[in-house]
Amino acid sequence: MDILNGFLSFFVPLFLLLVYYWYISIPVVALVIFGYIKTKNEGLKRALRIFLAFIILAVVGILIMMISNG
Repeated sequence: MDILNGFLSFFVPLFLLLVYYWYISIPVVALVIFGYIKTKNEGLKRALRIFLAFIILAVVGILIMMISNG
């Protein structure tokens, strides 16, 4: 359980930081994706999916940390 708490205590704040600064993280992720994909619409869709995954992981991590701490 300590390993899980250590893992979550590192990644949950990271995900929350990426969500909080969405106006920086979405364009950066989109620029990285545009390097591999030629169409802008597909790249933007993937960037938004990745950002949504950050939000989901942050929420799930917070819930797990709350449950494990009692």
